[in-house]
Amino acid sequence: MNFETLYHRDADQVAYTVLDVETTGLDPRQEKIIEFAGYRVEKGEIVDSFSTFLNPQRRLDPYITAFTGIRDEDLAGAPLFENISSKLMEFLSESVIVGHNIQFDVKFLEAEFLNAGYEKFNPVTFCTLRAARRLFPQLKSKKLEAVRDHLHIPPGITHRAYSDALATAGIFIEVKRKLERQFQLTSLKEILGFQYIPPRDIARKFPQTLSETEFDIPAIPDLPGNYWFLDATETVIYIGKSKSLRKRLSSHLMDNAAGKSKLILGSATILRYETTSTEVMALVKEAQLIKKTKPKHNIQLTNYGNKYFIRVSLRHPYPRLELVNKFELDGNDYFGLFGTRKKAEDVMEIAEKSFRLRTCEQKEFSKAKACFMAKIDRCVAPCEKENYSEYREELDRFYDFMSGKKSDLLAQLIQRMSAFSAELKFEQAAEVKKTVDLLLQQVHKSSLLREPVNKANVWISVSGDGGVMDHFLLLQGKVYIRNFSSGGYDNFESALDDWFDGNERLDLQPTDEDYERMRIILNWAAQNRDRVKIFYLSEYQTKTQLFKKMSTTLISQPKYREISGEIDLNRLNLNV
Repeated sequence: MNFETLYHRDADQVAYTVLDVETTGLDPRQEKIIEFAGYRVEKGEIVDSFSTFLNPQRRLDPYITAFTGIRDEDLAGAPLFENISSKLMEFLSESVIVGHNIQFDVKFLEAEFLNAGYEKFNPVTFCTLRAARRLFPQLKSKKLEAVRDHLHIPPGITHRAYSDALATAGIFIEVKRKLERQFQLTSLKEILGFQYIPPRDIARKFPQTLSETEFDIPAIPDLPGNYWFLDATETVIYIGKSKSLRKRLSSHLMDNAAGKSKLILGSATILRYETTSTEVMALVKEAQLIKKTKPKHNIQLTNYGNKYFIRVSLRHPYPRLELVNKFELDGNDYFGLFGTRKKAEDVMEIAEKSFRLRTCEQKEFSKAKACFMAKIDRCVAPCEKENYSEYREELDRFYDFMSGKKSDLLAQLIQRMSAFSAELKFEQAAEVKKTVDLLLQQVHKSSLLREPVNKANVWISVSGDGGVMDHFLLLQGKVYIRNFSSGGYDNFESALDDWFDGNERLDLQPTDEDYERMRIILNWAAQNRDRVKIFYLSEYQTKTQLFKKMSTTLISQPKYREISGEIDLNRLNLNV
């Protein structure tokens, strides 16, 4: 499309194609596109879409499969780029091309179109990453996921083109609306030019505008907490939480607030808020309140996001290890959380190379025939012979390894490496060395808990601002919160006493509420490790010993004073 024909057009009179591609690698000169997804946006609405897998005519690197979830079998029957090039060119025509770090996508499309016999692909582009760096300087990360969450756009499947493109479309619609309403940029020339203004010059060029962080209501405390929007009948229509109530509520009430905020404010008449000691407590209360009131504008998340566990499938007499991103109270053991898939995969790699546990699916196991892994002494072959005690020993060694007892494993691996070297089996020795390096480099800090999540007996302390703290007790899947109760009494202390006294509790069976709380606490703790201290109860014979280790700072925390308030939204004259 010729830029000169669009230069002075009103931005709303132009079509935009928001797209994303997944590739076999990073170099467009050598790598290929394996997935394309695009959404046509006109006048702030998605009007059309196009997505497809593409056959790169090569096998995928395991890293790409792990990163995207796309497998070779997904691409086997997919078209070649040249076969859909004309349809794709038609879809992209007469539009501004939009993406998050759009130059990456454009370079790959340019290479693919050239290979398909087209002239140089040189579109007019708008980069939402560039825009985010200028609009949201307060965000620590400007990655797609961070900007998406900041604008309250529903998450999808990360690193899949159709999901990332849809998230980018939502970001672009909100960014464009912000540029029009807050910065009074209405022509395409102005919209496109904004992405190239040096971030330090934004305030100078647009002195009349308010930043997101400058708009606030002084009466609202700059503390973590929860808030409620109520309609004219005082029915709760939305519940939220934030580590800063002032900033979050200010962003809700701005003239250029996100679309969901506008929807809520359209029927809300009252805003109530209540501070909490820490952000994680606000998360716990939010989940409880949503479950109780069921506001129409809330969608409660039920997973851990992009966090991972190693599941030990105890339902099978010979358990195998599996990488999963969901924890359930299903009778299996779960180790984690791991903050990234890479960390979890590193631990899985060490386990598979160090412990002779089966890796096969049940279908292969049922054949009762030893496979290649048994021949290279990587499995005790329980499928072929009944050796439960031997298999149990290997599994116990894995549990010891996950609990932090790594010195024995390290010694065994070094001994095995030396033996291979003496036998001139240098490839095998190098493979063992790789495992040793992984073990030494990162495994000790990969997992949040060194006990199975569902069986952990730990005290977790979370520090907030001003020295305040929250304390959580995890006992065999049950979750107790100090100085907090949903049933009329605080059973934290009694549960701790019973554990050290060896008394069996009648409420020991975990509930759905325990699962929800554990999900929230562990997910937050995995992302904020510097604010978390974990104490394993098994390391102490008495509560006195535990308290001595924890120090008085953790036990006798500053007294927390809850602050609550209410705002009549009708008196603010909000432009919704």
